[in-house]
Amino acid sequence: MKYIEPNIRLVIVSILLQNAYPSLVVSRAQGYLSLQYGHAKRSLKLITSPCFMPSQVPQSLKVGDRIQVDQDVATVRYIGPVDNTDGDWLGVEWDDDARGKHSGDKDGKSYFTCRYPGSGSFLRYNSKRVHIGTTLHIALKDKYLPSNPNALQDEYDPERDKGHVQFGGNKSITVETVGFEKIERKQGNLKNLAVAGLKSMQISSAGSPQEIANTCPNLTDLDLSNNLIATWDSVLNILAQLHRLRILWLNDMRLIMPLNINVKMYSQFESLKILSLRNTRISCQDIRTLSPLLVNLAELSVGCNKWTHVDIVSEEQPCFQKLKLIHLESNEIDSWEKIERLENLPSLEQINLTANRITSIAPCKPNGFKKLQYLHANENMISGIQSIDALDTYSALDHVRCKDNPIFKDMDVYQANVQLVGRIASINRANGNTILPKDRADMERYYLKLCTKDAASEEEIVKLHPRYLQLCDKHGKPIADKAGVNASSALKNRLL
Repeated sequence: MKYIEPNIRLVIVSILLQNAYPSLVVSRAQGYLSLQYGHAKRSLKLITSPCFMPSQVPQSLKVGDRIQVDQDVATVRYIGPVDNTDGDWLGVEWDDDARGKHSGDKDGKSYFTCRYPGSGSFLRYNSKRVHIGTTLHIALKDKYLPSNPNALQDEYDPERDKGHVQFGGNKSITVETVGFEKIERKQGNLKNLAVAGLKSMQISSAGSPQEIANTCPNLTDLDLSNNLIATWDSVLNILAQLHRLRILWLNDMRLIMPLNINVKMYSQFESLKILSLRNTRISCQDIRTLSPLLVNLAELSVGCNKWTHVDIVSEEQPCFQKLKLIHLESNEIDSWEKIERLENLPSLEQINLTANRITSIAPCKPNGFKKLQYLHANENMISGIQSIDALDTYSALDHVRCKDNPIFKDMDVYQANVQLVGRIASINRANGNTILPKDRADMERYYLKLCTKDAASEEEIVKLHPRYLQLCDKHGKPIADKAGVNASSALKNRLL
């Protein structure tokens, strides 16, 4: 039977009494019901019966644990009583800030604190709604082992491995299936399993020592996104058992880095190449702490983490020497100076800065970003054309995406690409479009023609267009249009 708070029970009983006896006057005060029928008065106090008490919180659930409530995930910040209520409550901080109602306080009293204001609330423990997690080993078996393992012990018969399914729920369309049993047999042997998709499986721990190593030693790609693992200790325990793991997905988690963690006790994860930590609220400090273990990491995804800086490179020792691609999309980085913290990473080739707050880009410093080939800067706040000129100093740059920035708001796609190609000598792709040799010649000639519209003298043109003389040597000097001629991107205006 569902537990109902005492004050709510008073309201319910008073409504029921008034509906049953219209002449009865019912009032509520300090946990009592006052009843008056004519001249007779009586007081009634509702007694809490044990069968109506809230469910007890299991002893295995601790502060700091992760729980799933329906489809939402939260971290337990408090377990205990709340004034003027019965039983114990769970004080939680929701991963989805919008789900919260406060920051851990009620009626002026603080019970817990939240990392992000307004993301907390109180709830009752209910075993049917509040899930406290399982082990990775159990999740693997639940997903990949057949419900009837004995059925796979017989010899495989291809002729028997056929079936029929209804297409899209339409009973009139039947599709024959072939080979499903063969796939199930292959996945059923967990020792040979290479790719495991365990997203949203309510995993909270690695399980017994060496349990994962003995169960699935050949995993190369593991997705643990949106699970209930609470600390990096558990993640490192998992990684230490998977010596062939190349790709690890940990998106939509909230992992705590213990203050006393000693990463030196773990061997370097030499096989790990790709690590995704989108929407984990991980800090730059935590990335630096992990860096000694990630010696061969080639791709790092840390988007949607509300970062305002990119201070992940340790000054004490070399790190991320083999990192080629970093995803920083949907953060809150507002200056190129903060991106320059990455300039000395020797292998860095690609940076994804989509949906940040970059306002300008500075010229490349000596020996900085030696291998940077691809810059994704869509949906920023770049407003000055000097930022595009600055990109010409990045000698290895091959592809630039810069759509949805104020600088190009009045240009169509072609005109924006003309500016990129005309101002950046090295690029072969602009906003996703491959620039063929004949396209480049067309664009550069059109760009030269636009240059003459911005200033009267050659000296003034060169100040506004640093590549003007270089392009003139290549294509010849353009003939300036007469004043008042419309500068559209029509074909006749793109040719000399």
